Amino acid sequence: MGFAEAAVAENVIAGNVMGRHASYMYGNLLPKGPGGQIETAAFAKQRPRHSRRDNRPTSCEKTGQKVVLDGVEMTCILAPDSEAPSECLFHLPRQSAVCAPKDATHTMHNLYTLRARGQVPRRVEMVKYLPKALDIFGAEMEVVFASPHWQTWDHEHCGVFLASQRDLFRFIHDQTLQVANQGMTPLDIGEQIKLPESLDRGVWRNRGYYGSLYHNARAQYGFYLCWFAGVPPTLHSLPPTEAGKRKRADSIQAGRSQRQREAHGQIISKVKSRRESLLCEKGADAA
Repeated sequence: MGFAEAAVAENVIAGNVMGRHASYMYGNLLPKGPGGQIETAAFAKQRPRHSRRDNRPTSCEKTGQKVVLDGVEMTCILAPDSEAPSECLFHLPRQSAVCAPKDATHTMHNLYTLRARGQVPRRVEMVKYLPKALDIFGAEMEVVFASPHWQTWDHEHCGVFLASQRDLFRFIHDQTLQVANQGMTPLDIGEQIKLPESLDRGVWRNRGYYGSLYHNARAQYGFYLCWFAGVPPTLHSLPPTEAGKRKRADSIQAGRSQRQREAHGQIISKVKSRRESLLCEKGADAA
């Protein structure tokens, strides 16, 4: 899928409902400040809506392709279906830099964006794309940066950073499938999976400020197994309004039954005849 097709599929066809989801995800309706919205963890704030289309897009069709934009030379590394359906890392040889747009960031990125997307990105693909970037440009790489985040300096630190992001999403992928194959549901999996110390303790960039381990594990489950958790009673659940009405009715009935049992208990303690005993028995059956 090309960039234009992906952009239309993601933002136009389901644009209205995605906008509502985005308000919850980004908190863009909150007042700006410490008690409201400061930023979104992936970028400073949600951009205002506007339409713009470059009539002469630059096409990158294969890894290793060289392009020049405004005099800046860059080499492309295609990374489809990683962070987005249409994704591309690129190397800037003059600056000895690699841009990994959102494929390697200083936070745990999300697998399933809460504003919704038609397809859960295959973050596990970064196990392939990030090492490829290291293999092709590693010897020349002195800085790595993401489009929304700050740069990582020094050749050695760049390698550690990319390897950490690679291992993070490999772990989420593998552990989710392991426990899913053991019979756990998405709700169980989200609570069960914990990062190992090597990826968690003191590794600031793997903290869940934009995504979270809980909902990333559920997203990975959904990529392979969709929404059905393998629990038959949940196959055709009641809608929330109807479920609420029934729960309320059940609660009222349960309270009534409890009061009946308490009343019958008091009567039973005072039973003096066979007739009274029979009435208590019938009442208990009704309760």
